[in-house]
Amino acid sequence: PSRITLVRGPKHADGVIQFWSVPPGAEAPIPDLVAEGETGSGDGKVKPVPGVGMAAESEKTPVSRSPTPPVDPPDQPLRILYKTNGRYTPLARRNGVEGTVELEITFLANRRIGPITVVRGLPDGLTDQALNAARSIRFEPAIKDGVSTTTIKTLMYSFRIY
Repeated sequence: PSRITLVRGPKHADGVIQFWSVPPGAEAPIPDLVAEGETGSGDGKVKPVPGVGMAAESEKTPVSRSPTPPVDPPDQPLRILYKTNGRYTPLARRNGVEGTVELEITFLANRRIGPITVVRGLPDGLTDQALNAARSIRFEPAIKDGVSTTTIKTLMYSFRIY
């Protein structure tokens, strides 16, 4: 079986030592900088030291693979981009109905409005006006671990006669 040799490179300012994989017979990228269990001859070639086993990679000094490690995208809450108020119905205005409609709205991961539950309604068509307004909401879904997620949120629609 062929054996890949690890070549120890320079030590960075943060204390991390860079290692390179060198196939058998290939020249090391930096002559005479070698890992434990290897020897360099000054000719740019690295040879394993007979009788010295290679330690598992996890037992070696940490390997710097890139200058910046990959970063998971941050979680983001649901963001409402557009929301209208419900319209007063002529009947509700004539009857002097005022108050708040409370709706539990499901904001789907695919940017659509899902099921809506009326928590508290008002008469004379005001609940229907609040439902219509809720269905027209435009939003960006919540992001969890880099994936859009469905969110349920309670919103209030207030109706006041001025």
